[in-house]
Amino acid sequence: MATLPGTTGPATLDPHEIARIQDEVRALARERQALILAPNYELPEIQDVADFVRDSLALSRKAAKASWS
Repeated sequence: MATLPGTTGPATLDPHEIARIQDEVRALARERQALILAPNYELPEIQDVADFVRDSLALSRKAAKASWS
């Protein structure tokens, strides 16, 4: 289970809820033609939906090369 950051208590999500949210994020990214970038220190559940997981410098370079239409 993932712990929600920024909470004051033990707030967790079960694996099915995590998968549902990941699917929703992927669908929104496709719909909006978005590129999802995640730093390598991010939670694994967030890295799983990212198109690229790298250090901050590599992510900034990837973002600079992304084409926006």
